[in-house]
Amino acid sequence: MKILTTTLEAELLASNIICFRPLLNDYEFGLEDAHDMARIYDTMAGGGVFATLIDVVGTNATATPEMRAYGAGRNYKSHQVARAITSDAFFHRLLVNHFMKSLHAAVPTRVFSEKEPALKWLKEQMATYQKTLK
Repeated sequence: MKILTTTLEAELLASNIICFRPLLNDYEFGLEDAHDMARIYDTMAGGGVFATLIDVVGTNATATPEMRAYGAGRNYKSHQVARAITSDAFFHRLLVNHFMKSLHAAVPTRVFSEKEPALKWLKEQMATYQKTLK
């Protein structure tokens, strides 16, 4: 399943991982985009658990402080287990790590330079969460 907005593409991957990619290279995501993402999470996860991959490799996309604060909280009807962000820009990864530490994300969040290790980590997080339900 794929959903497109004017600024991003969302795709439901295996293991209930929702992948977001910006459609605009130099776009700064704001609070309206965060609300769009929350609606997409709830549509794709259907009230169940999910993990998120935000893939900004090859782009200069960033987020406003308001979006980062919103994203750090629990603002979704569905239960988000973990979030991974992929970026190939060193400065971008540094900036994301700084904001993650200062905002204290409500879910485990890590930054990766490549997609495959990020997906592996997200699948592990989902499996660990599923074990806690038994």
